[in-house]
Amino acid sequence: MERVKDVIITCNEYIDKLKKDGILKLINSIQGGNEEEALTLIPLIADGLQWIIEVVEKTKDIQIEKINTDKLLENLGEINTALENEDYILMSDIFEFEILEELNSIQRLLVKNIDYI
Repeated sequence: MERVKDVIITCNEYIDKLKKDGILKLINSIQGGNEEEALTLIPLIADGLQWIIEVVEKTKDIQIEKINTDKLLENLGEINTALENEDYILMSDIFEFEILEELNSIQRLLVKNIDYI
């Protein structure tokens, strides 16, 4: 059980890093007109989000307060559509107003669950 707790703590810390070094950097790049730099961050952010989703899914059995990743997955689909349409402003908005909010929610629930493990 201690190993699971360590993974959840690591996930929580990783979310902070992903927000700062990935998502906020992407948002600032797009808002600054540097879409090329923003696009280089997408694969790294996607990998990070996938790992977070995997941790949440693999720890469902021990979550006191269940963490739902459906909205996050829905947002990723919207980002994919925005990318296909080269609508970088929409993509930035989804990251800023949807994905960051979902990650904050996941973090709050991770912390609550850590306290119960």
